[in-house]
Amino acid sequence: MPKNSKKAILETQWTVTLHPLAERELLTIPADIQARFLHIGEMLEELGPQRVGLPHIRPLFRGALCWCCMCL
Repeated sequence: MPKNSKKAILETQWTVTLHPLAERELLTIPADIQARFLHIGEMLEELGPQRVGLPHIRPLFRGALCWCCMCL
């Protein structure tokens, strides 16, 4: 892993996993919103949170390694 933490985050393989309760709730919302949510998840896995960025995702706080999804 690179010594530069920003570069390490960009080079990390990302996986999106839904909590079972969230998955059940996702199935209850309209199909267009489900599709948008799944598309953003695919972008996160492919590009990582720093490359997806706003308006879809943002750091929880400055310098955070945790992000908040803003997709609905």
